[in-house]
Amino acid sequence: MLFRSAVSATPAGPLAPEERELVKRLAELPAAAADAAEKRGPQSIPAYAIRVADDFHRFYHEHRVLESEQQAFRLGLCRATQIVIARCLQLVGVDAPERM
Repeated sequence: MLFRSAVSATPAGPLAPEERELVKRLAELPAAAADAAEKRGPQSIPAYAIRVADDFHRFYHEHRVLESEQQAFRLGLCRATQIVIARCLQLVGVDAPERM
């Protein structure tokens, strides 16, 4: 899996709905890229990245990352999101800044 190494810990308990949805969306990257290549429709990659960003926003708005019981897992989830969005930008030929 693309982001397996980015997630450094397993969750201490059951995933919250926002966490679960974000994990599921991140796991869709290989299928989204394959579908875009098969259909020769690169515009679906930025659309997928926007859905990832929307899911991340919901997660980040609802859950504390630092100083939470789930800190290691949530930091890994943030890193995985960063990797997936960067990969999407790379697939469509857009350079992403290291920091914002």
